[in-house]
Amino acid sequence: GNVSAITTDASTYFYKVNLDKEKANYVQTAANENTPFWTQTLTFSTRKLSANIRRYFQLLAYNRLAVIIKDRNGNYILMGKTGAKLTADEATTGQAFGDFNGHNVTIVSTEPLPHYFIAANQIQSSLVIGL
Repeated sequence: GNVSAITTDASTYFYKVNLDKEKANYVQTAANENTPFWTQTLTFSTRKLSANIRRYFQLLAYNRLAVIIKDRNGNYILMGKTGAKLTADEATTGQAFGDFNGHNVTIVSTEPLPHYFIAANQIQSSLVIGL
């Protein structure tokens, strides 16, 4: 399915998270236990720890989310049409100088239909707030 328009109210906005290459993964898995459903899982890592990033993930943890993912082919995918949840946020400092320092995040949604694609012209820059 495709999304032809994104309608929001004044309190709706999206955060834009710019990730390093090869630091995110999206998986959609179908299951059929009498009624088919799809589990959508997004995992990603962000570098560095800060009070602003901590507040951002805290805000996400307390809300139902709609997530727009841009894949490496330039497709925009809507995850969580019925509401996704931040299920894990691991903040880690690492031990050695070369160890990862930042957040490992998991967002999950269970949906009655597979993900939707969004036309690029529906992504409104006015909806986006940078992280």
